[in-house]
Amino acid sequence: MATGHTPAPKNCRTAIEAEDANDWVKAQGIEFNGLVELGVLDCGYTKQQLKDLNISNYDTPIPIGDYYELKFDSQGEIEKHKTRMAIKGHKGNMQKGKHFDKTFAATPRENTARLLCALVVLLNLFRGAFDIVKAYCWADRPAHQLLALKFPDGFQEYDKITGEELYIILRKSLYGDPQAGRLFGKARDKALMAKFNQDGWKCTRCR
Repeated sequence: MATGHTPAPKNCRTAIEAEDANDWVKAQGIEFNGLVELGVLDCGYTKQQLKDLNISNYDTPIPIGDYYELKFDSQGEIEKHKTRMAIKGHKGNMQKGKHFDKTFAATPRENTARLLCALVVLLNLFRGAFDIVKAYCWADRPAHQLLALKFPDGFQEYDKITGEELYIILRKSLYGDPQAGRLFGKARDKALMAKFNQDGWKCTRCR
């Protein structure tokens, strides 16, 4: 409210009834379609089809939540309407041993970061930084842990013949999944080890 702008909506209905509804609908589409194109969400399955595919939670698909945020420029003006879609992965929806296994994800130690900074100075190196768009979503879920999800509000689909509600198969990691960080870390390390152990490079993981 301090910006002088209406705050971001709390849910889908508020978003599509807002004065800037067109911007929010566009942001919703960008987020949802991006997840589909990336192969995270595989849409359009009946409960029977989920069962036939051995999706363990076919009878209790997990909801996807939609979350809204306004991005501002240096002048305090609205620069972007952003929607993030994530699994509602709290304990009421997802339990360890049923929906996921291990959740531990290794993070860099301060000593490792200091050592790298020292090497940059010693060897007169240059640092490069980059961002991975939808980082967690690049990691595949194990084949035996594919999950059934409900469509987010505003995106529901129904069978054209029977009228029954359709669902989504989660094939890659998604924010809100308790093991998303772990799966991404393993996928990232695998890619780095492959990239930097060829063409004369030698790379190992710090212990």
